[in-house]
Amino acid sequence: MAGCNVREAKKTDAGNVYKLMQQHAAEHNTVLPAHLTLEALEEGGWGPSAVFLACVAEREGGTEGELQGYVLAHRTYSTWEGRAMCIREVFVIPAAHQSGVARQLCRRLLQAALDLGCARCDVLLDKGNKVGVTLFEKLGAQNLTEAEDWHFFSMDKKAMEKMEAGSKAPEPVRVRPASPKDFPGIRTMIQELADYEKMPEGPKIDANTMLTDSSPLGHFFESFVAESNESLLGYMLLYHTFSSKGRGIYMEDLYVRPDHRHQGLGSALMAQAAQRGLTLGASYLQFSVLGWNTPSIGFYLLKGATDLTAGQGIQVYRFVEAAMRKCVEKYCISVPVNHGRLQPLEEGGWGPSAVFLAFVTEGEGATKGELQGFILGHRMYSPWEGRAMYIREVFVIPAARQSGVAEQLCRRLLQTALDLGCAHCDLVLDKANKGGVSLFKKLGAKNLTEAEDWHFFSMDKKAMENMQAGSKGKEPIRVHPGSPKDFPGITTMIQELADFEKMPECPKLNANTMLTDSSPLGLFFESFVAESNESLLGYMLLYHTFSSKGRGIYLEDLYVRPDYRQYGLGSAFMAQVAQRGLTLGASYLQFVVLGWNTSSIDFYLRKGATDLTASRGIHLYRFVEAAMRKCVKK
Repeated sequence: MAGCNVREAKKTDAGNVYKLMQQHAAEHNTVLPAHLTLEALEEGGWGPSAVFLACVAEREGGTEGELQGYVLAHRTYSTWEGRAMCIREVFVIPAAHQSGVARQLCRRLLQAALDLGCARCDVLLDKGNKVGVTLFEKLGAQNLTEAEDWHFFSMDKKAMEKMEAGSKAPEPVRVRPASPKDFPGIRTMIQELADYEKMPEGPKIDANTMLTDSSPLGHFFESFVAESNESLLGYMLLYHTFSSKGRGIYMEDLYVRPDHRHQGLGSALMAQAAQRGLTLGASYLQFSVLGWNTPSIGFYLLKGATDLTAGQGIQVYRFVEAAMRKCVEKYCISVPVNHGRLQPLEEGGWGPSAVFLAFVTEGEGATKGELQGFILGHRMYSPWEGRAMYIREVFVIPAARQSGVAEQLCRRLLQTALDLGCAHCDLVLDKANKGGVSLFKKLGAKNLTEAEDWHFFSMDKKAMENMQAGSKGKEPIRVHPGSPKDFPGITTMIQELADFEKMPECPKLNANTMLTDSSPLGLFFESFVAESNESLLGYMLLYHTFSSKGRGIYLEDLYVRPDYRQYGLGSAFMAQVAQRGLTLGASYLQFVVLGWNTSSIDFYLRKGATDLTASRGIHLYRFVEAAMRKCVKK
């Protein structure tokens, strides 16, 4: 569509998105609730406990930040299919109603859902909203309320508080957060619930899928179980939502086994959902029920819930995966397809501690799963600019090397990096790899080894084990994981290191940025500090990598303040990073050092590292943000 740029929203867009939300409310003769302030919107989308995803449409040639519309969504979870997405709101200013902006926003959001491995995307619509109904039916969504009689319910904050206060499990039953050991039992109860709902073929996930999707790096849901004498009697699964009503909770499943009903377990499990929501500042609890399930509907109405389908005509729509892919084909260059998940490759990309992102290309008309190439990348972190991406490998079969497949793959990963808010993207290349050097120079990457003399180092697993065994901080100095209270001190030391590296203007991030980027929902890095008598003496920052060599660790920064450099702190930090990597099964530790910093180079060489720039001609390349944007525009 000419004249419009659709992209993922950034925190700097929050003010303009908030204004559009106010305009949206005004068009419906209402106002935003008092608790939904600009600060609450920023927290919901970009804070340490962020809930929603947003995409915005900018008018080309307009004032910077002048938005034509937005789409708001959040991750959900299906106990049948696993990862899913829910579109909560779409709004386009009246002047852009006929220009296709709403379609572009929805397609962009559906692409993000596919990138996250979502099997479906749900939408809630008022049946009186003829424009919305037409839009989503045209895009391929199915009306599940009409097809399967799903009713949408909601409870306000007052009902949640009442429920939280008045519902407890009877002794000796205990309601608690579920752990991975409960997932096989929960999966069995998911099947029991599907059988009861007359949809026995519905469940597709298993306990391993649940483990992956509840991990800190891929958090899609939370679950609770009712237990007595080590037997599971019921379960409840929820996820977090956000809309123009603010933060909320969605209860995907609540199930109590038949022999244990009428004992208050359903009420106790719902009380847990309410308590979890109220703790996080949620103002509503929502869920869906099949219209024929009158016992459940009666139960929820007694708890203070409102049937918004019966009362307000709210309809549940769904894009199944095939409909999502068909829709985004009109917008995107490729859709990631996960084939050939072999251990430990599947663990690195789709396991509970997943590290890498991958995109593949399939030949048109070829056998399904017949791939022409792949690209492998992972998130990294820059203490100067914050979020970043790292391209580890690109491979295209010989028959497709003249068809632009490599460029497509690179542009697709760079688009994802921009969507994640990354400020740059790095890669390392053997200088003898003429094809790779030519490709990335053409795409706009800069050779930092030539420009700034960065040397790339690597340590193998044996060197890591030796380092882990022999280095400890001296008493009373303690090396420990960094916490949010350490981030202001770490940013001060980041500036000290930049001054030492003769690049004092480079650091751009602050303690708040670090807080956001180290949260479980947006984990880009881990940090460690050396501390004595509540004073910070040094820090280390690392992130996780993956390549054809398997899982690894990348040491982004290691810094010890000058007055403490003869106390073994550098070695203690290196021992910590080696231990962290070995615990996770890493087989290498890598980092870069400026060529003139001979004292650091000597230190790392003594620890068993190899200078791959000096010995093999490995060069560090970087796409700065402007180069990334220029590249993906094509």
